[in-house]
Amino acid sequence: MYDRVLRELGPSFTMDGEESEFGGFKAFRLQQVKVSNGVLWVCGHDQSNFIDTKYSGELIAMADKQETPGPISIGGITYYQHPTHWYSDGNAVFLVENTIIQVFGGIINRRSSVLRALLEAPDEIGAHPLDDNLTEFSLFLDAIMPQTCSKPRIPTDKEEWRSLIGLIRVAHKYEVDDIGTRAVEVLEEILPTIQRPDQNTDVYGDPEAAVDVINFARHCHLPQFLRSAFYALVTQEWTNYPLNTNPLTRLSSEDRMRVQQGRMRLQSEVMGMASGRWENCNGRKSLDHILCKKDKDCWGGWGDGAWPKEDDAIRWKNLLWHPLDELKQRAEMPKHRYICTPCWNEFVEANKRMRVDLIDKLANIFILCEDETGAHSGA
Repeated sequence: MYDRVLRELGPSFTMDGEESEFGGFKAFRLQQVKVSNGVLWVCGHDQSNFIDTKYSGELIAMADKQETPGPISIGGITYYQHPTHWYSDGNAVFLVENTIIQVFGGIINRRSSVLRALLEAPDEIGAHPLDDNLTEFSLFLDAIMPQTCSKPRIPTDKEEWRSLIGLIRVAHKYEVDDIGTRAVEVLEEILPTIQRPDQNTDVYGDPEAAVDVINFARHCHLPQFLRSAFYALVTQEWTNYPLNTNPLTRLSSEDRMRVQQGRMRLQSEVMGMASGRWENCNGRKSLDHILCKKDKDCWGGWGDGAWPKEDDAIRWKNLLWHPLDELKQRAEMPKHRYICTPCWNEFVEANKRMRVDLIDKLANIFILCEDETGAHSGA
């Protein structure tokens, strides 16, 4: 990391008074250089620019010659200047982990009343220690003091959902509502919610992720993320997960109980909804479906039914352990050639309706009180 900036100012690259041709870029000492996907990225004072890889080796070599900011000792502890949020003319100094951050107090005071109160309080060492995570606090500063003239930098990639959670947590702590609100809107487009239960459910393939989301949603009062995260834990097949440490221990005792009892309640609900359906009674007459009288060749409720008898066991297992996935698959199955159109349409619509009803009942299954349901939250 380097202490000054690269800026898109003209057709030449300038460093220490010497000019070299570098694809329309000029610089005054490099600040931050990194290589991602074969492209050299350089963070500038006004914007982030990229330079084609054909210049990467030369630029990195030149950057290595620059003087890296030295450590700073405060109160007998060594700190290192933040690679981005260290401004020589800044007047607000924070200590986060092993990093010293020096930014502009006027911007901080205008955006956060909490940090303004902190800065107005006397300090004995000329800096204000914070107990935040450095990465999360850096994202927060990126958002309120962006390095570009465009919108504040808020992660939007699916893979960055943890970064969004960190940003929301810090914005919530320091009461910067506009950043927190926008980050929540982005997160609602990434994680499953009650409004979008099928959205990116693979995020919860690792139960650690579901635990993280539950704890985050509790801390920041965002109930729209709770049901899907609880459902992921309740339907997790733990035998497939190498448990060095059980992630459920990071939940509150009340939420651990919700997970432990939730599986039984979920399976009981599914049994009550599905046991009388004709497709689940292959080889015998179902309780609520009379053999189709419109088409004498229809197998509805008889014969092999909607699938071969040998698939009954796996269908029932999937329905009990992963009901939302199984019901979705059933509703999207191609029409069976020996089941008439009216019976098949009834099968599809019934499984769709069962799935919607089950989603609506998740709040009761997990014993979530009214302010935890998220029924009116989200997108």
